Amino acid sequence: DPAYGHDYVQARPGQKLVEIAVAYDKKIKRLRKYNNFGLEHRVQPGEIIYLKPPQVVRFHIVKPKETLQKIAKIHGTTPDKIRQKNRMRSTKIYAGQRLYLKSRRPKKQKPIIIGNPYSQENTSSSQAHSSPKTVSRPKPKTQNQVQNRKPTKTKGKIRIHVVQANETLWRISKKYNTSVENIRKLNHMRNNNLYVGQKLKVRPNK
Repeated sequence: DPAYGHDYVQARPGQKLVEIAVAYDKKIKRLRKYNNFGLEHRVQPGEIIYLKPPQVVRFHIVKPKETLQKIAKIHGTTPDKIRQKNRMRSTKIYAGQRLYLKSRRPKKQKPIIIGNPYSQENTSSSQAHSSPKTVSRPKPKTQNQVQNRKPTKTKGKIRIHVVQANETLWRISKKYNTSVENIRKLNHMRNNNLYVGQKLKVRPNK
């Protein structure tokens, strides 16, 4: 009879693979593939024969009357490997025990308590343990640097200048401490021609 359903069976003494295939309506080629059997493989008494592709499981729950040897055969491993992965000193097992097959049993980790980062206690403690910040003061400028500094010209508000007789752009620019190019640019002039009574926008420099 199949153990724990129809996923695998345990061969009886003298039983052949063909008999198992006929009994469970399976193709013998499939059984050889599921169990990695060659053409000359002979079934041994008590050998586990998979009827379906074996599934990869991480652990096995021990059932009543199971032995470590039987569990190793079911999962295609050895008792020594199971003992090593579960850090077992002996082969004794009990019903309901969880045996890890693919990885060691994870160690218990202590819970990490994370406080509220915006609470007053955390902010005060963080300020107490934090290192004091060093503030770098600007170096005072030397006397030579102060003397060599060029004065910056500040632009004033735009004024309206009415062109008088015999005035030129050069004279007007000198009067308002600006340049001919600035006056032309401000008034969108293509040349330096002026006429009496013409109104020019001028932005004097202080």
